[in-house]
Amino acid sequence: MYKFFTHLLLAGSLLLAPFVALANPFDLSIVSNDIVLQFSKQLFVPGDVVRIYATIQNLTSVDTLGRVVFYQVNVSTGQEIVIGTPQVLSSKGTGLSEQVFVDALVPDGAFRFAVEVFLDSVTDVNLNNNKAYTGLFTPNPDFDHDGDPDVTDPDDDNDGLPDTSEPPLGTNPSNPDSDGDGIVDGADNCPVIPNPGQEDFDGDHIGNACDEDNDNDGLTDTKENQIGTDPLNPDTDGDGIKDGADNCPLFINANQQDTDGDGVGDVCDATPAGSGGSGGGSGSGGGSGSGGGSGSRRFRIWRGFRIRRRFRIRRRVESDYGRRAEWGIEQFCIVQ
Repeated sequence: MYKFFTHLLLAGSLLLAPFVALANPFDLSIVSNDIVLQFSKQLFVPGDVVRIYATIQNLTSVDTLGRVVFYQVNVSTGQEIVIGTPQVLSSKGTGLSEQVFVDALVPDGAFRFAVEVFLDSVTDVNLNNNKAYTGLFTPNPDFDHDGDPDVTDPDDDNDGLPDTSEPPLGTNPSNPDSDGDGIVDGADNCPVIPNPGQEDFDGDHIGNACDEDNDNDGLTDTKENQIGTDPLNPDTDGDGIKDGADNCPLFINANQQDTDGDGVGDVCDATPAGSGGSGGGSGSGGGSGSGGGSGSRRFRIWRGFRIRRRFRIRRRVESDYGRRAEWGIEQFCIVQ
């Protein structure tokens, strides 16, 4: 009788053993502190690679298989987007842990990640510890998307001009084409004035649209328009001397002779020898001239008319300017 009951007890134990094993609880756990992010560089920017490590804890003594899913969380909408493919998990029992990871790209704007654990074939007895979220991360701004954050990038808009040099030029350090003409500021010969053709008459790397001296003759275009020289011809009279250095820019005088040293060449100087002139004989005006002659006439320079013929005034001339740049290019009016 004793043996019979002993054998019956052993048989019952063998029959019940599978049910006892199946009754063991399964519990895989992940918490926020078990998720670690490793960025490709300290000052990460959108587009950088980030590696997400997740350490999964097996809280039971039973070995089990499972899957780990990583998500990128849209902070604005709460939408969770799966990153890559689920990672296979083979977890040993007795409280051991296992680490898995995936690589992701840093998105634009603030972000966070989530990790979720799933058991295969069996049920997790505690679903409250199966999903965890990281804290909130904000990437460093990178305006030109060159991988260098704006805080360390010397040229935020990548236009070829350092940020520090753009304000003095009037360009925008956050706009690669400040004047909108299709040429980036660093390559634009007039970065604040639209000139898509990049015309540069004198080849001085300053475009015609913003060059104050288009023929590079030493006279501004404005001045040349005033005195009658050609702003697109550095040597208007063709005597081999640039207009800005020519003491008679409208009259040929290659030797630049200036007898009286007044800065006005002899060929366009009313008094090349420095003499005031002596008026002899009577003039039609009837009055006495300043040169001593009773008929001398007095001339006074007025703006507005360009004289293009060479001539010589033999009487004393009273000038409002007295500089060479004004001779030969103004209107002469007879004052009785």
